[in-house]
Amino acid sequence: MTALVYSSRDHDNAVLAAVRLICAGLPEPMFAGDGDVPAEVKGDKGNVAQYPYCVVYPLGSSTFDGPLSRDQLDADAWPTTQVTFNGATREQAAWLQDQVRPRIVGTFLQVAGRSVGPVRLHMELPASRDTTVTPYVYWAVDQYRAFSSPA
Repeated sequence: MTALVYSSRDHDNAVLAAVRLICAGLPEPMFAGDGDVPAEVKGDKGNVAQYPYCVVYPLGSSTFDGPLSRDQLDADAWPTTQVTFNGATREQAAWLQDQVRPRIVGTFLQVAGRSVGPVRLHMELPASRDTTVTPYVYWAVDQYRAFSSPA
């Protein structure tokens, strides 16, 4: 018998899909990228032409023993995903963070073969300015987690 070992890819995709759905449903639709600036906000030369937007980054997970009787070692997990909110101003980055957070926290992600608890806010950073790029950009960060176990 082969032991089931947890993989976070499906959870990461579920968070990305949820954030994209939330952003698309805002009064003024926004965009979310998969580890990169969303294509929808890039200008002709690859530069950012529209703010605000967010980027979803998988951060991996903490795994621990699952049900031994089902040979599912390391099958329970706390996958963590970071969402970075970017704006031309501090207010834009903070505004988008304030739009997404209450719409994702408490939701239940749909992941095939898994039972996933509600999304929880794991960590947050308020908006701050990145002076290493020109023009300056402001960013804020939320990290989300949801307990996941084999269904």
